[in-house]
Amino acid sequence: MGFVGYYRRFVKDFSNIARPLNNLLIGHPTGKQKTKDAKPKKRVPFSWGEQEQRVFELLKLELITPPVLAHADYSKPFVVHTDVSLLGLGAILYQRQDDKDRVIAYASRSLKPVEKNYPAHKLECLALK
Repeated sequence: MGFVGYYRRFVKDFSNIARPLNNLLIGHPTGKQKTKDAKPKKRVPFSWGEQEQRVFELLKLELITPPVLAHADYSKPFVVHTDVSLLGLGAILYQRQDDKDRVIAYASRSLKPVEKNYPAHKLECLALK
């Protein structure tokens, strides 16, 4: 949801569309709690149904169509953003078009067993490769 949320400004009614997926996270920690006094919300059972699948497919479609995805203009420079985790690598190729960063391509893959032992800086270099 964090990845898709980055592009929310391009998706009309994003919050309404994404609500079924966000509701799945109620009471399920997505990070460390900031304060000791904060009471956790009551957990909602995680149940993936037809509605969640439809929303997931719709949001995927939004990420691969204009205005998010654009054709490359080889007369302009490109920018690469990478991210790594202990499970995989991801990269996005951007280009500034019409005063907006437009996605030209996405790439990702899982780590091979031996790569799971790499230190963070080597994983970051591997993502660039």
